[in-house]
Amino acid sequence: MTNLIANEAAYNGRLFPKIPDRVNGQDTLLISMEGVARKIDDYTTTKDIRKGNYNKVVRISTAPFSLDVKLKATSKNKPYEFDVMVGVEGRVKDSAAYYTNKAKYDIASSISTALSRIVTPIAKGYELTDDGVDSALYKEMSNRNFVLESLGITYTVHSADAEPDAKAEKFVKQMTDSTLTTRVQEHIAGEAEKLSSRNMESAIMRRVSSGEIDMQTALEQLSASNRKEGYNKLEDMERLIGFVRGLQEKNLITDDEAGQRINEFLRGLPSSLPNSGTPMNINPLQLEEKSASSDETLNELLPD
Repeated sequence: MTNLIANEAAYNGRLFPKIPDRVNGQDTLLISMEGVARKIDDYTTTKDIRKGNYNKVVRISTAPFSLDVKLKATSKNKPYEFDVMVGVEGRVKDSAAYYTNKAKYDIASSISTALSRIVTPIAKGYELTDDGVDSALYKEMSNRNFVLESLGITYTVHSADAEPDAKAEKFVKQMTDSTLTTRVQEHIAGEAEKLSSRNMESAIMRRVSSGEIDMQTALEQLSASNRKEGYNKLEDMERLIGFVRGLQEKNLITDDEAGQRINEFLRGLPSSLPNSGTPMNINPLQLEEKSASSDETLNELLPD
């Protein structure tokens, strides 16, 4: 609670009252038995004082005072709120009004109520993670001169800061962690899918090299794996070609057998695909490499 009363003492004006001295940085008030306040100024006379029947002298500080006003403001992420701190500098404009109404109106709560009317609609437009709420609040409040008529106080705003409150901060952290966890899981799933596909190719390749299965069985198993993983016909064909080239490079099949297999793949493509027009007398082994990454993986996994 801000109290601007610097001094308060009994006063006895008697028949020939003395005008109280004035002090720099303070307003001097005479208070009547009925609670009426009169400010002493250059025009105050002893006659005025005698008529007023004053019994108390009060001095009110007119020096600037600082106040930090704490507010709650709902964010765009309802019902989560910002903790808003507004730095205020004020001073007494009407000391008589201040003394008369100080018991009824508290300075801090009165300023808080007034500023809430400005802060609330602005904060509602910002997410908890937005950075611009501070500057928006300050821009709106810093260029105004506020007056509390009932308390005779004038004040200005010199700073504004807004942060998610404790509950909102926890929500933001959970939201961020959740987003991060999702991204990590997506990455892991993607890598696992690639690894699974490569492992399948290398496993089939090893079974061919050991004589456990023949070429036709190997191609059927790989194609079934491709379909299970959602590859379309063209993608399936490209992966099969890459597999055949891997076998050829490891000298597990001859160049002729590799060329024959690849020609079979090309003949099986739908007519709507551009590859369907490939002449049958072209050497398929000279086609542009489309599965380099798969070939490199197989080369690394298989012994020379």
